[in-house]
Amino acid sequence: MIAGTNSSLVRNAYTSSTQETKATVQAKETKTTTVTQQGDKSRVEELKDAIDSGEYQVDLNKLSEMIADELLWYFNLMNQM
Repeated sequence: MIAGTNSSLVRNAYTSSTQETKATVQAKETKTTTVTQQGDKSRVEELKDAIDSGEYQVDLNKLSEMIADELLWYFNLMNQM
């Protein structure tokens, strides 16, 4: 009797969580994303203009460290295969 009760509880809980998961996935699939623009320029255009004009400073040392770290991670990953 206990085994029957436990299995029915598990089955009901699994069915409930599966239905909730399916509903969540369907809601995400139907959601649309819109790109907002600020005035007549998008954020990307503003950043591009700031970089071109020298107003946006890029730390080349930090950028090169990040690129090197990503490359090392990738090569370590490939060597593990």
